[in-house]
Amino acid sequence: MNLIELFKKLKSTVHLNAEREAEIRGRVLQFMKAESAVRSGDAARLIKQRSNITEFLLKPVPMPIIAIIAIAAVLGGGTSFAAENSLPGDALYPIKVNLNENVVAALQFSSENRAAWETALAGRRLEEAAQLAAEGRMNAEIRAQIENSFDTHAGNARKKIADIESSGNITAAAGVTSDFESILNAHSAVFARLVARSTSSADIENENSIKAKIKAELDSVSKKRAELEVKISSLTEDGDESKADVKTAAEGKLNAALNVIHSVKSFLDLKESQVGTSSTIEARARLTAAENLVADGNAKVEAGNYAEAFNEGNQAIRMAQEAKLLITANANLNLDIRIDARGEEENEIHGNSSGSSSGRNEGSRENGIRSSSSVNMNTDDDDNGGASGEIKVEVGL
Repeated sequence: MNLIELFKKLKSTVHLNAEREAEIRGRVLQFMKAESAVRSGDAARLIKQRSNITEFLLKPVPMPIIAIIAIAAVLGGGTSFAAENSLPGDALYPIKVNLNENVVAALQFSSENRAAWETALAGRRLEEAAQLAAEGRMNAEIRAQIENSFDTHAGNARKKIADIESSGNITAAAGVTSDFESILNAHSAVFARLVARSTSSADIENENSIKAKIKAELDSVSKKRAELEVKISSLTEDGDESKADVKTAAEGKLNAALNVIHSVKSFLDLKESQVGTSSTIEARARLTAAENLVADGNAKVEAGNYAEAFNEGNQAIRMAQEAKLLITANANLNLDIRIDARGEEENEIHGNSSGSSSGRNEGSRENGIRSSSSVNMNTDDDDNGGASGEIKVEVGL
């Protein structure tokens, strides 16, 4: 069977379920509604200057990509959508990474969106690795491929975040960094659980290798987020104009946090039958804690503590995003990771975000994540060095 025949067969046999179709539709609508999808915060584009999508469509394209585009044109968009569920080693995976992801990248018109997409791609590689590990399909070759891709996207994200910071948009850089931290933090717990339940020495070696990659990146990202929070605090001391900018950013961040929380609540409604009532209740309690952070942030806006309000908005988003990622892992990988609803002050977590300006128990992380059992372990080594990526996980062996 040649490649064209293979794809024709896949087209007739691979279909999206209703949940996946709804998710894709929601992403498209969200993109259409986003102001940044129309105009970025960057300098206004000249009339004759090409847009990113024009540049993408007109620039020279490698022959493998041309072949994939031709196949997609013959088979229609269904193959491209079906490729979204593919994993390294699957027939459709090249379409996912070489076509789908490149098209989405070309549609990111602002520096902030481009940085956020790179963090999302790094997260996608970790999701793929976790799925392969859970299915017993991970091997050294695939692990190396995933790790290399993760390193590339994480490095791209760091560079783009640095560019945003250099442009003076500190709050945007902090927001992307905070979101990246939530992705890494959740996957740190996922791989801690995968390692704990594995019995094969080869599986444990592969999973520990990826877990170490996550730890190193998480340490760096957590430190960067704390540094940016300190810079945001200093902005409120630079004069009325800078203070007004931070106020606007804080109000926007708190509103965004509420939107994320409401979105995750809807997501939990869909997933409750898969993860059970107990896990859903725990996740909702965590979202309530995030809502309390938003309320506290709004009070700080009223009191003029704009930097603290902004940072609490970011923290609330992290809490909600991590709850969603871990519920997804529970549903898709059957990992039984429980989401601790306790707030930052109450957690038994030893990470240190010493650069945080929020004044809220700086020696601890805001999120506790555990998988049900009685044996305690940490996802990171004891030589964390003060980074805020350490999560307490209780693992049942």
